[in-house]
Amino acid sequence: MDHYKNKINPLALLIFLTFLMTCTTEEQPIVIRDQTPGSITGIVKPVGTIASVYLYQGIPIDTTYSDSVTGIFHLTDVIPGFYSLRVDVDEYGLHKIDNIEVIENGVTSVGEIFLRQIPHQILNIVPWNNSKNIALDDNCEFEFSTIMDHTSVEENFQIIPEIDGYFRWSYEDNRSLMIFEPAKKYSTNTEYTLSLGTGARTELGDTLKFTVRSSFHTIPLRIESHLPENGASDVSPNSTIYIKFNTEMNKNSASIIFSPAMEGVIKWQNNESFIFTPTSYFSTNTLYTVSINRNNKDVDGHTLENDYSFVFSTEPLSIINSFPSDGATNVSRNSGIHINFNTHVDQTSAEKAFIISPNVKGIFTWSDYSKFTFNPVDKLASDAIYTITVNTTCKDRYGMNLPNSFMFAFRTSTD
Repeated sequence: MDHYKNKINPLALLIFLTFLMTCTTEEQPIVIRDQTPGSITGIVKPVGTIASVYLYQGIPIDTTYSDSVTGIFHLTDVIPGFYSLRVDVDEYGLHKIDNIEVIENGVTSVGEIFLRQIPHQILNIVPWNNSKNIALDDNCEFEFSTIMDHTSVEENFQIIPEIDGYFRWSYEDNRSLMIFEPAKKYSTNTEYTLSLGTGARTELGDTLKFTVRSSFHTIPLRIESHLPENGASDVSPNSTIYIKFNTEMNKNSASIIFSPAMEGVIKWQNNESFIFTPTSYFSTNTLYTVSINRNNKDVDGHTLENDYSFVFSTEPLSIINSFPSDGATNVSRNSGIHINFNTHVDQTSAEKAFIISPNVKGIFTWSDYSKFTFNPVDKLASDAIYTITVNTTCKDRYGMNLPNSFMFAFRTSTD
């Protein structure tokens, strides 16, 4: 028995030592050290609005408002981390900024936030609000940031003044584009307003926050093109004048003035363009000024933007062709000699300017004032060379001379 009483139980000793250590060790509490907050600041434009500024980190964290005078906003006591901002104000589109980092005891500036007066589902409008000088055949476009419900968009689209048209849609990534193509041209010098109402919705049913509008002004009535072009030279005296306007015209108002004066007839090719045909050829070697005054009106009664004029010069009096041709051989001895001018000529001066060598008697016949034939009274000599000259005393009907003598020669046949 004494032997067992003096023996120490190992398990009991271990428990005792553990208890002793616990009693003699001072407690060490867990300390959590707080991070120093930071802040976010920025400026909302246009100033003069009071925007709601929401801070998110998956869920809403905080809200503040921009100053109505300066547009400045501050979000304070923001725990360091990454956040998103949403800026919202009536009649302006929603603006979002992601991945904003706030550091300990730091100020994070997001700079200037420019709000657009379109709902956030709309990325762009063409023409943009207050656009000027829009072409009369331009399309209208609404670019969306998401896929839209076609029917609701088309039913809530309006253009004033009203104009018929067609809708087309295109897609890129997750965006959609609605194109309105007018069935006819806009009126000149007119303000149009596009609008898209709040009934327009996305494929998921999200509607516009407010009705969006965009106004544009079309170009005035103008001359789109003409022939001859301004400054053209060597224009044929037998030319006509082509004028094209940029829209349908009031045909009764059309007028055109020439200097030197020229009479003629206006014939409309379609509702936008006409051809002026002179009653006689233009004078050769002459500078003409064509004027179209602003009293010309389109079908809506709008006058030409400005008086319009252009100039061109005609080619000199010339002989276009002759028969026989220069250098011809084996020409019939009974052949007449034909001369064709580029304009109407004075017959007396043309006949006097005509010289045939060797000399032959003949009679002049005219098919019109620009063509004559010299018909020899007797047969031409056999195997003979004849030289024809039309000298510079030949004049057109306006008194302009042939600038250079015209010559050609031919050989007759041997029969």
